[in-house]
Amino acid sequence: MMIGDRKSFEKIAASHEHDGSLFFKSDVPIHFGLAPGRLDVMGGFADYSASHVLEIPIRECTFVAVQETELNAWEIISLDSDGAPTRSFETTGTECLSWSYSEAAGKLDDPGSAWAAYIIGVLLVLRQECDVPLPRGMRVLIATDVPEGRGVSSSASLEVAVAAAICDLTETVVDPIVVAALCQKAENIVARAACGIMDQMTVICGRRDCLMLLECRPARIARYVNIPTDLTVWGIDSGVSHSIAGSTYHDVRVGARMGLRIVQSLPDLQQLSHLAELSPEEFHRIEEHLPEEMEGRQYLEKYGNWSDAATTVDAETVYRVRVPTRHPVLENDRVLAFAEHLGGEALDGDYLGGLMNRSHQAYSQCGLGSDETDLLVELVNRNRERGLFGAKASGGGSGGTVIVLGDAQASDAIREVASEYENLMGYSPYIFSGSRDGVADLFR
Repeated sequence: MMIGDRKSFEKIAASHEHDGSLFFKSDVPIHFGLAPGRLDVMGGFADYSASHVLEIPIRECTFVAVQETELNAWEIISLDSDGAPTRSFETTGTECLSWSYSEAAGKLDDPGSAWAAYIIGVLLVLRQECDVPLPRGMRVLIATDVPEGRGVSSSASLEVAVAAAICDLTETVVDPIVVAALCQKAENIVARAACGIMDQMTVICGRRDCLMLLECRPARIARYVNIPTDLTVWGIDSGVSHSIAGSTYHDVRVGARMGLRIVQSLPDLQQLSHLAELSPEEFHRIEEHLPEEMEGRQYLEKYGNWSDAATTVDAETVYRVRVPTRHPVLENDRVLAFAEHLGGEALDGDYLGGLMNRSHQAYSQCGLGSDETDLLVELVNRNRERGLFGAKASGGGSGGTVIVLGDAQASDAIREVASEYENLMGYSPYIFSGSRDGVADLFR
């Protein structure tokens, strides 16, 4: 079931039955929110080190409907691709309203309710940070065309759609960039997923047929770069689920944070705030001061811990340091080169594709690659003579979606890449094509 647009979802919401009766009352207003997923064209997981990133919203969206009730209950239902309830969560509204962030994270930590943390987290953050008057009784229905675990920001899409529906219900106006930061906070603290802010910013502030150049310090839109009409960006789903709540992503992020602290201890670099502030030349001059790896205990004894709810140093874990520290410096440089060239007059697709391929190699160097995404990139590069210029893993890596840049007339080559991948792997990949505007207007 592809929902497609808001009108289609409104019909689904109005007619959805639960326990033998309509889920929503016909005589009470239903409030709606929606938000797209996104493709991470360049930048990826360097966002948490204040890199620039290049992002674009996809056409696929998450849809949320909410209705206030007279009951002391929050009832949440998520529909599967066939329109049938696949997940449900229910608790008393007064109990939820009393939870602190840490209490909510603890209560929503088991596999059966972890999905609800992304929803409850947004509700609590809106209430506690913006005084949004949440009702003690409401029903929430969710449906999505954004596949989960594929690196296209299904979580940010859900969070922002929930925020939009709740702001509509409560007639609350919140600055769109503030909404992005609040949704990131909910994901970091309640869902315990160490995401950066690029996902939420893209689904809110992104533009159709443009790459948003975002400077993640923490969230400044540098500019929008039009995609020339003779170029197209696609996403090919590898079929491998990825999660930034996983240990590998977390450890890479911790390693980069360790590296930043070590760099800050060097002469003349005490004022450095983010790794992405360094140029590649500056980094290469100090690289020898960074260990290849470091035990958490050794780091804590020498430098102490940091106050970051999204990441913590485990004393018993050995972290790679040099490679995760190097990555955001080089990736930031690649992103800026990509944006500058794309916005120039003499366009060289092979140059842009080369930047993407080097970015992909960096995923593997950091331990965030996968055989499946490597195969997709290889298949794309075999079709360079047919107008495909380059490809890369995206987002947090370890599977997910591969981003492809190519000639706008190369759609046949993309389909053949997907077909060959299916023949080799036994999985028919979804192809993301096309874009839409973000949903900033829903919060104004």
